[in-house]
Amino acid sequence: MTGRKAKTLRFLSKLILALAIVVAVGTAVLTSYAIIIKARAESLLKGVTALRVGTSTGAEARQFAERHKKYLWQVMAECNDDNCSRIFIIENRWLSAPRLEPGAQFQVYVTVKNGIVDSIGAYLFREMPIFRKRPVVTPCTE
Repeated sequence: MTGRKAKTLRFLSKLILALAIVVAVGTAVLTSYAIIIKARAESLLKGVTALRVGTSTGAEARQFAERHKKYLWQVMAECNDDNCSRIFIIENRWLSAPRLEPGAQFQVYVTVKNGIVDSIGAYLFREMPIFRKRPVVTPCTE
């Protein structure tokens, strides 16, 4: 083998090794993110199910909101322990942006009226592309 071929071979082997390391690190990061995002959603769900409609107080709802303020997306303009509406959202952006997973959004809402939790809810929204390609529309010729 000539000196030039040996150098090229060494370069290609280093390049392949570097690419393998990048793929391994990327896989580890995205897997860790998936585990973390799942744990966050579970924590949010556990917290909201601890609240009881008609029993839990506005102060308890506020404490829940403080524990999960990182996911607080929308709050009623004048929010206090007597009357308040809050929406919390967790999304899987890092997995959906590179199209590794369909987009998903977990929403939780808590509403307090007259100092008592009036309603709670949890929703999971997930993209479900029904059509892989644009549907073909043929014009009517009548």
